[in-house]
Amino acid sequence: MYENEKGNTNSMNPVSQELRVNTSTKSLSSGKSRIIETFTDYPNEKIPPGNKGKTPAVKQAKRDKDAKERWKKKATQKSIEINAQKKRIAEIRESREKSIKRLSENIAEIELLRSQLCEERQNQINERQKHQQYIKQYLLREAKASEAYANLEKVVEDLQEINKRILEVSNVQANSQEKIRQLNSEISKYMIEKHYNPDKVQTKDKAKKIVEDLMKIDRLIQKSEIEITEEAALHQKQILKTKEFSPQGISNALRKSYQLITDETGSALERLKSIQTALHSGLNSIKERFINKKSRQGDFQSHEKVKNYSYPIAIIRLMLLFVLSAAASFRGAAKAMKINALFFDVATPSHTTITDWCRKIGFFVYHQPKEKIKESIWIVDFSIQIGIHKLMLVLRIDINKIKNQQKYKSGNKGKINRLKINFHDVEVIHMRILERTSYTYILIELEEILEKCGAPLFIMSDGGSDLAKGIRIFIENHPGIEHLNDISHKISNILKTELEKNIKWKEFCQIVTAIKQKIKLSVIAHMCPPQFRQKVRFLNVRDPIAWAFQMLNIKIASIPKAEREHFVTYIQKPLLELKNEIIQWHEMANFITEVESEIKHYGLTRGDDGQIQSTSQILTALYQKQPISKGAMKIINAIVEFVKMQEIKLAPCQTVIGSSDIIESMFGKWKSMAPENSMVGITDNIFILPLLTVEPTNELIKRALEDTHTQQIDEWRNNILGKTTYTKRRTAFNMEKKKNVDRNLGESPGEILKKAI
Repeated sequence: MYENEKGNTNSMNPVSQELRVNTSTKSLSSGKSRIIETFTDYPNEKIPPGNKGKTPAVKQAKRDKDAKERWKKKATQKSIEINAQKKRIAEIRESREKSIKRLSENIAEIELLRSQLCEERQNQINERQKHQQYIKQYLLREAKASEAYANLEKVVEDLQEINKRILEVSNVQANSQEKIRQLNSEISKYMIEKHYNPDKVQTKDKAKKIVEDLMKIDRLIQKSEIEITEEAALHQKQILKTKEFSPQGISNALRKSYQLITDETGSALERLKSIQTALHSGLNSIKERFINKKSRQGDFQSHEKVKNYSYPIAIIRLMLLFVLSAAASFRGAAKAMKINALFFDVATPSHTTITDWCRKIGFFVYHQPKEKIKESIWIVDFSIQIGIHKLMLVLRIDINKIKNQQKYKSGNKGKINRLKINFHDVEVIHMRILERTSYTYILIELEEILEKCGAPLFIMSDGGSDLAKGIRIFIENHPGIEHLNDISHKISNILKTELEKNIKWKEFCQIVTAIKQKIKLSVIAHMCPPQFRQKVRFLNVRDPIAWAFQMLNIKIASIPKAEREHFVTYIQKPLLELKNEIIQWHEMANFITEVESEIKHYGLTRGDDGQIQSTSQILTALYQKQPISKGAMKIINAIVEFVKMQEIKLAPCQTVIGSSDIIESMFGKWKSMAPENSMVGITDNIFILPLLTVEPTNELIKRALEDTHTQQIDEWRNNILGKTTYTKRRTAFNMEKKKNVDRNLGESPGEILKKAI
């Protein structure tokens, strides 16, 4: 029960009302007991009129019966109504379920139709959108195509403007290049002035001006570099701009014009960038030159370099040519390059660097595999500097090279062309440092060369006793090899045999020596005789003899009066005592000159008793044409007899060299490039000798320096040379100096001086 607004409790909520109806419906169907209970609820009901006069009980019973019937009818009627209502409700429910089912089917059909309609509609919308998009794209393309012509014309105009600015930048770069060249020449003048006047105020002022010019050029180059970068970015932007619109509808002429100007602009920018790089390198180069930086490359900076080497191959080759072709020492080559650096922008390697290059390349050349040549000549000789070590050098000449030069001249009585043997015609096949030069050691070395290079046809030496026996035993062990003697040394031995015991010759030598001592500080000092050499002096007897012969034949009238008395007293009178001997010796010297000239220039030839003459026949014809005194004839016959003995060893029509001047010249070249210190002795600079025999090409330099390392030369030096004479000397002197320092440690200079006194 819920209270209403006035506080009454009669009203019920909907849930209680529904429960009450349900309870009443159930009570109608419960039978008679329920009807009786209900009847008692109405006590004031009137009694029907037919029950009057009866007893109250009967009346009461009658009333009860009537009430029961009446209520029975009501209950029945009520039940019928309820059943009818239930039936109607069931029918309504069934009808509603059918309607709901039918409605759900209709809804499903509607949903299906709706989905189909939606799909069709969406398809139509998509097609419409696609069509609209296509139309938009078409319209956009048409719009771009209509704008392309105008856009491309604008791009071409912009590119033409870029080209104008590029031309201005190129002019600036040209000015920078010219300023760099002018500054380079100014630096050359400055370096020359600094070389001669390092403390001059004018030189210092010029150095300040050069620094200012360097800074100006640097700023100018940086400015042009910024401009080039900006123009390159703008050019790239213009190219990208043309890719944004379609080139359709553009005329071929405009398209070609655009392509041409684009290529031109691109190539101009590339040229500017390369010039800019060259300007930077050029500026850095003259900066390094101005401050004399050692590692600069200068004019050779664009040349190829050897791997792990800072100097270009061109610089290395230039230094080698200074040393090998210009007869410059290592220090001389380095100083010559420094002098060049006063005038040109070139690098200046030190003499130790040049020496290292020569050693490595010579080491590489010497250790290359040797080809075995059947027809060859070995030239063997020793060289000594200081100490007990001697260098044994063996050269090889291919006889075929001599054959290629001996082309006979027609109509010249079989005279052959002059042999031109130089360093490049020989090959260094063996170098060995020996402490002893007995024949056993010589034989071991020759056997080693034989195994490495094959057997030669001839072995040439100077006839020294240390070589002669070893070569003779080697030839006996290997038949087919002949021994040849050098003509110059053989003539020296012949002269030594004939003149050393000659009293007149000894007197002549004393007279020449005395004349030089007397006149070297007089008015006729210009007539001093040449000096006799202490070593191998018989190889050089022709100069004193030629001087004496000339002094005897000089006309007194041609000598100034102030010099005549000295000339007659100190030169002419002493020489007149040996006039006949001097004439004989002069004849002998002339013949010796002819012999050496013939054999050194044309080789030693064995004739065929026909067209080709032997060398001995040519020499015999020389002294038969002119009268020869008996004193000179003995020496001449000995020389000709020696030449004949040499010819017997040759095959008919064969020509070989008859002199070992090539190895003597090589020794002289090597010694001229050796350090100036006479105490150095034999060191690893002997690898200059193989270097003399090759042309220092770029390919050879590159291969040699890349394949040869300093460690290899150090190992060879330690294994073959050990400690050199100079190293021992320096160690000994330093040890003695150290002992003196240790001994005098803690003493004052005065105390040391007192002890010394």
